[in-house]
Amino acid sequence: MNEVSEIKSRLSIEEVVSDYVKLIPAGKFFRGICPFHNDTKPSLLVNPERQIAWCFACNSGGDIFSFVQKIENCEFPEAVKILAEKAGVKISEFKKKSSKEQKKEEKYREILKTAVKFFQDSLLKNKKVQEILSLRKISTEVLSKFEIGFAEKSENNLQNYLISKGFSHREILEIGLLVPKNSAESRDKFRGRIMFPIRDFSGEICGFSGRKIDKNSPAPKYLNSPESPIFQKSKILFALNFAKNKIKKEDFTILVEGFFDVISCHFAGIENTVGICGTAFSKFHAQKLKRFSKKVSFAFDADLAGIEATLRAAKIAIENNLEVFVISIPQGKDPDDAVREDLLNFKLSIQNRQPVIEFFLDFFSKDRDCKKNLSDKKIILEKILPLLKVIKNEVEKDFYLKKLAEKIDVRYEVLEKEISRNEKSTFFKKENKSEENSAKISSLKYFLAILLSFPDFFKIAEEKFLIDLLPECEEKKFYKKLKKKYNPEGGFVPEDIFEKNDSIFRDYWQALATFAENQIGNFSKDLQKKEFISVLQKVNRDLLEKKQFQLAQKLKNSENVDPEDLIKINEITKLLKIFHQKNG
Repeated sequence: MNEVSEIKSRLSIEEVVSDYVKLIPAGKFFRGICPFHNDTKPSLLVNPERQIAWCFACNSGGDIFSFVQKIENCEFPEAVKILAEKAGVKISEFKKKSSKEQKKEEKYREILKTAVKFFQDSLLKNKKVQEILSLRKISTEVLSKFEIGFAEKSENNLQNYLISKGFSHREILEIGLLVPKNSAESRDKFRGRIMFPIRDFSGEICGFSGRKIDKNSPAPKYLNSPESPIFQKSKILFALNFAKNKIKKEDFTILVEGFFDVISCHFAGIENTVGICGTAFSKFHAQKLKRFSKKVSFAFDADLAGIEATLRAAKIAIENNLEVFVISIPQGKDPDDAVREDLLNFKLSIQNRQPVIEFFLDFFSKDRDCKKNLSDKKIILEKILPLLKVIKNEVEKDFYLKKLAEKIDVRYEVLEKEISRNEKSTFFKKENKSEENSAKISSLKYFLAILLSFPDFFKIAEEKFLIDLLPECEEKKFYKKLKKKYNPEGGFVPEDIFEKNDSIFRDYWQALATFAENQIGNFSKDLQKKEFISVLQKVNRDLLEKKQFQLAQKLKNSENVDPEDLIKINEITKLLKIFHQKNG
């Protein structure tokens, strides 16, 4: 058994999906709020028997690998790594055969690994920078764990070193360790900076962040590697490779902003801490965190900018079904300061972390007359309502609406009306309308889906389906494939119908089969047969009406009437009359 098959054998689709979506039983299936669109009802259907999850509102989903690729916004190799870790399967490095991109990425990582060693060696030679780090109580063990280094001020030290190791100038430039100096020359990007290697959740090197040591320099405080095929800031969480097991054990993540914030926390034994890499918190961050725990505690800087950043991040986290808390940091401090100056108090703040709505209710009502002053009421509403709007659990939303009403002395019904007014904006109406329309599959696809799920009806289809009226299309090809593979004794063998290398085609039709099973799976055999015949009649009627229209147009636009066309249109008209009589 290969690694992919081994992972599939160990993980069920419902187990994988439930890491991201709360599932509720629905007969032999499960349902959940779809994470791929602005879902307002449980549109995601999970079929344990077929091992597929699919949303018929936005037509997204697939097997465990397709689902993870979609929700993590990653390629197949990374999905394999994610699921292998969950399944406890050791995998060899997954490589795409004959892939230029894969080879290029491997070369980039080799360059970055070599640069890590270079920066570490440079730090060991620089006593001044070592003293700066020791003042922050950063031990040798922490320096080694996080592979912290130093980039000298020289313009070409790293460039010369990497070229001496056999890497080309073009490759070093592409991965962002060099910047153009002029039309003919380049220089080192990181100069006079403490260097933090950045790794993805599996521990693979993907970039750097450098912090300046000269406070008087006009250069930015932090400088990151540029975006590249292996480094996207919005998807990377610093130290997640170290923190993920602790996050699982503690069942919550502490999220901070700075590299030293993360390092100080880990040094103090608070190892479920990760950091964002010089960017705003994103849905990709939320999705990654949710894999290890559905609870996240924000510990951003305790200044106005930090509060606003927490507000924005909390909204994204709630939208992605995370349970959000806030850790109070003393005014004017960051977690690095708090840990180094009073570790006991910081650990107490972690224990006393507040649910995000309660934290902001307290924070924004402090020093405000929110019961009597209209302006103060509006400020609190402006800050809190956007968070309440994105809470998907109605009980939780109702709980905090009542708290808000009490806090600002406004009737609950008024707040309920206010939040409903915003939720029913034009934007949401369009989304819902789109959702309703796209959730309906065509009669022809429904007909084929029933056949795939209930092959006993194939004999009826062969007798009554007017396939000759169906023009060449994917559905016609699929029906012919079903006909060819149909076995009266055992129905269909999926491996015979679906090509191994066409996962999109397989997932789509398996999803449609799931739709059919969900629609009529609990019916009696007689009711299933009645539904199938009804759908088949609808398909035939649609085909006849389309053919009738085509012939009528042809007769209308032709100077010479073909007698055969007249005969055909009369026959079709008679058949349609019978259809309409039978079905009212």
